[in-house]
Amino acid sequence: MLPASTKHESVLHPYEPWRTVQAVDGATVREQDEGTVATIEELEATLEHLDASLATARPDFENHVQIIAQMTLDREALRASIDASRENLRNTLAVFPFDVLAPIFTLVHESSSTTRKYADWRAMRVPYVLASVCRGWRRVALATPILWRYIAVSTDVPRFKNCISFYQHLGRIIARSGTRSLDVDIDVSEKPFEFVVDVDATISEFWSRCFAKLVPAVSRLRTLHVNGGHNDFESPLSVPFRAHLQNLLSCPTPLLENLDLIFRPRFLEGPDEPVSCFLPDAPSLRRLGLHGVPFIPSLPRAVLSSLTHLALGDMDVFLNQLWETLSPALNLETLDMEMCAGFQASRGPIVRRPDSLPIRELHVIGGIMDDIFASPPPAMPNLTTLWTVDWNVTEFIVTDALAHSLTHLRLELQAHHVAESRKRHLNHIRDMRSLLDVWLEYKGSTQDEEKMLYDELCDPDRPMWPQVRTLKITGLCAWDVSDDERDGLLRLLRFRMRNTPSSTSTPVPIESVSFDSQSVPAWVAVEVRAVLGENCHQL
Repeated sequence: MLPASTKHESVLHPYEPWRTVQAVDGATVREQDEGTVATIEELEATLEHLDASLATARPDFENHVQIIAQMTLDREALRASIDASRENLRNTLAVFPFDVLAPIFTLVHESSSTTRKYADWRAMRVPYVLASVCRGWRRVALATPILWRYIAVSTDVPRFKNCISFYQHLGRIIARSGTRSLDVDIDVSEKPFEFVVDVDATISEFWSRCFAKLVPAVSRLRTLHVNGGHNDFESPLSVPFRAHLQNLLSCPTPLLENLDLIFRPRFLEGPDEPVSCFLPDAPSLRRLGLHGVPFIPSLPRAVLSSLTHLALGDMDVFLNQLWETLSPALNLETLDMEMCAGFQASRGPIVRRPDSLPIRELHVIGGIMDDIFASPPPAMPNLTTLWTVDWNVTEFIVTDALAHSLTHLRLELQAHHVAESRKRHLNHIRDMRSLLDVWLEYKGSTQDEEKMLYDELCDPDRPMWPQVRTLKITGLCAWDVSDDERDGLLRLLRFRMRNTPSSTSTPVPIESVSFDSQSVPAWVAVEVRAVLGENCHQL
């Protein structure tokens, strides 16, 4: 047997570690219990706080719920009101009196055509849009022939393979226009035909079928605008069209008021092969524009006598053809000539230049001024407006009568002239002492350009254009001059304001100015605006 002490130790030893562990774990549990109790208390406090906040917010929430419900009801009521108003409006417009609706349709159509240039598909769709609103509108649209007077024809149609529907549309427009006059725009575009297999045959058929519908209605033509594009003379776009157009213009056109033919390069037959019959009967013609077209000497005198506007450009014209045209044009108000070269020597019988021209406006670009206004120039007692380029002004003889009648000048100033040439130009046009409105359009500036101009305008002894009230300057730049030194316009305004007009030679104040940022520095623009207010226009 073991000794008593050893036995006692052996008996107690297995239980001793357990009792020690139990003591440690109990303390930990007690600590954890205390922490848990504290957490629970905090959570209970937070919960009580949230309950209090919820109780406080509940009335606001219930109020917002009521507001949302009311707004939903209001929205539905408004939607119902809009639907009812739309229905009432639809019913009202559907039964709108014909004699009120038809003039409205006409005004809509006319407003869509005022800014039209050549084939305008938007303007062409206007009558269809109006006729598609309701049955009532359709009845009014179909019973308003003037609404269907616009016709647009373009090579864009065969390019996108829409020919069949377009032929139907063309016939429909001509039929619905009744006996009303027609406005026709024709576009011969130079865009490539990427999706057309046989271009020549397609274009030839297109023009044949279009003109087959237009020629029977040619007596109803009011305006005809033709844009020939930049196609070659013998291109498949040009050859078939040329023959059809000449055939159309050889027919009587008693209602034709406006004819514009614009081609680049020259499109119809040249001066060596004159068109045998051109506008044989056009007593109503008022405006004739020929660009890239040979001038036709066989225009009837009755046609020429009714003209009020004549525009010629990019043409091979004999000088006697010009005199044959201008001599009988007794009602001509505007003459617009834009030629790259001068007129050719006269062919055939010499025609005497008219002693007087009735024109009010003259636009001349190109080296033709000396051909027309060689000394002595024809009298132009009614001329008030001149638009030309700087190299032409020295050829334009300013008589005493012109010095009194000219009130509007637009002058394009080119960049290639040296300062001496510019000085000569200004000295020549300073004789136009009755000018009221001047636009100086600089295409480039010479050295000291700005100083030279304003020195002439502010000359204390002999100021240039003393009666000018409206001045417009664009494209004027200064060489090697800082903006701080460019105060010419401000100097002009102050100079004019110091003088009290006592005669036609005494400068009057400038009333209105227009300029771009290149011509007038920003700081000067601010000063000028402070002087003129709303009459200062920065372009």
